[in-house]
Amino acid sequence: MSTVPYSLLRELNDDSEDWRVRVRVARLWEQRDFATDDELIHLHFVVVDEKAGGMHGFVPTGWIAKFKYVIKEGSVYYLQNF
Repeated sequence: MSTVPYSLLRELNDDSEDWRVRVRVARLWEQRDFATDDELIHLHFVVVDEKAGGMHGFVPTGWIAKFKYVIKEGSVYYLQNF
């Protein structure tokens, strides 16, 4: 049985677009525009890898409908080809 090699978050850089990581969503929160009508403008998250390396990310407005109910706090995700 072969194992799939994953990079740690601290190893990521812009030298490649073929990364593979395994991360857990440690925190997930919504950013709303309270100046208007409470519109959801970003979905933020913090992910951690197996060595406790962390990274912040967000889903921009145009993609929220696709990912809001997919990304779950505490869940583990395998991301690749980025």
